[in-house]
Amino acid sequence: MISTVESLQSNNTLTRKLAEHGALLFRDLPIHSAEDFSKFGHAFGSKPYEVVGTVIDRPEIAPNVVPANEAPKEVLIYNHGESP
Repeated sequence: MISTVESLQSNNTLTRKLAEHGALLFRDLPIHSAEDFSKFGHAFGSKPYEVVGTVIDRPEIAPNVVPANEAPKEVLIYNHGESP
């Protein structure tokens, strides 16, 4: 799966399809862990973002994969746009 994505993205096939259709749907991938998801995401060749200045604890569970929120329910998170 990873080599297929890397091959398609090496000549921007996936980027062109995304621009043409507005979305890409991937089904039945053998993704069973955060590590698998990280490898899949990195196969596209995009530069990962850096999180700066967030008020909640989001520990990295695989390269560039973090949970949505690990803060206790008592921590108030005001309306916000996604920091990254």
